[in-house]
Amino acid sequence: MIPGIAWLFIAWFLMIGILYPFRNRLKLIKIYYGLAVMVRGENVHQIIEPVAKAISRVPSWILEVLVIGVFLSSMLYLVPAPLQIVGVPGFSFPSFFRILGNNVYAVLTVKSSSPTTLVTHKFVPLAPLIPGVTVDLYVFLYVLIAIGIGILVHEFSHGALAIRFGSRVKSGGAFLSLFLLYGGFVELDENDMKQRLSLIQLLTVYGGGVFANLLLAYLAVGLLYLTNMPGIINTLGGVIITGVLKGYPAYQSGIINGSVLLYANGTAIPSTYSLLYLLEGAKPGEHLILTTLANGVVTNHVVTLASDPNDPGFPFIGIMLQNRDFYNFLYWFWTLNVTLVLLNSLPALPLDGGQFVYAIFARVMGEKRAMRVTEGLSVVVWGLIILTIYVSIATGLWQLVAP
Repeated sequence: MIPGIAWLFIAWFLMIGILYPFRNRLKLIKIYYGLAVMVRGENVHQIIEPVAKAISRVPSWILEVLVIGVFLSSMLYLVPAPLQIVGVPGFSFPSFFRILGNNVYAVLTVKSSSPTTLVTHKFVPLAPLIPGVTVDLYVFLYVLIAIGIGILVHEFSHGALAIRFGSRVKSGGAFLSLFLLYGGFVELDENDMKQRLSLIQLLTVYGGGVFANLLLAYLAVGLLYLTNMPGIINTLGGVIITGVLKGYPAYQSGIINGSVLLYANGTAIPSTYSLLYLLEGAKPGEHLILTTLANGVVTNHVVTLASDPNDPGFPFIGIMLQNRDFYNFLYWFWTLNVTLVLLNSLPALPLDGGQFVYAIFARVMGEKRAMRVTEGLSVVVWGLIILTIYVSIATGLWQLVAP
């Protein structure tokens, strides 16, 4: 039987085989040794310019305060992103810089490398996304679409802000390698920006991509709330009940396998995380009204919560659940845009955060010294990331967050 990862490579080389005979005719497309494809165009400025004109209606100082404020917060302290996608009613979580610092503290202070001990000390592992290995190919399609949109909007935002402040975009495009490495880029005219733009405008351009990705994360949460609306929830919302255990509350109340759980006590349930969060405040013996959709009929079921066989103090319904496709897409759309915010706000080259701090250092201490300081900071940050990945893999902790 051919493993999933092999099918990925087969599909890649089939695509290369189709494109290769036309490589000379398709001037915008370049193929590099059959392992990577790049699409690049010189007319990107004209494409982005209408968006830049629309942004020009917003006063410069508002753009600068919002973008730089969000970027600095995401870099140094917290990311102001909503968490409702994962069933938590919160609106922020620590910046990547703080997470890495806490991970180093956990590694240095914990004498044991036990995964449980590290988790207790709030070590945050990093999970690799390897199609066919840590994530199945079907889910990886969500990843490709979500990160493709995120990167495109990210780069587009850099260009739009640069044009908004009077600079220009030289070129732009996208690249793809083996369906595993992909991204987009907008080539800004760095020399032109340094001459035309003030420091504040320059920082706004560098922070624009992160701000755009944060807006996309809010969009995902907004769409999640939209699926909870009457008339839409039956089609896109709720969670699928894939199993009902005999002898437990759900079975006794008449809930059938294959039905869709829409509400619990009148609260919409868009994901398995939402139901788990709701059950955290419940106790065995309490009553719960579950609203389900089966064969086009909506039914309310009154269930009396039992005790979890593995944890008697925790309530138990006796059902197995699966998120619906639209929610899965929103989850990855949210996750990958937030990841782009976390990663790109790090003060390390060649990320936006590295460009951001270099621009500040250059105005204070000169370009040569600023580059040395920024490169040193970059080495430290990337070293912390490598350490986190190593500990995550060595202890098996990465499996806790792998999809």
